[in-house]
Amino acid sequence: MAGNSKALGSFFYWAKVNLLKWLNRRSQRKSYTWQAFNDLIKHLNLAKPRIIRRPTQFRLGF
Repeated sequence: MAGNSKALGSFFYWAKVNLLKWLNRRSQRKSYTWQAFNDLIKHLNLAKPRIIRRPTQFRLGF
């Protein structure tokens, strides 16, 4: 497997959904909509996770 970008993207989405859920639990009415939440993420400059380089192939000396 060269990388795990699909799983990393899924985890990032899951983390955002759960953060929005918990931010909205602070009061009886919703604190954030998806649009306001995405604006907050842009304002905080939250970078999307990314894989920097592929795992190196290694050889076992057998």
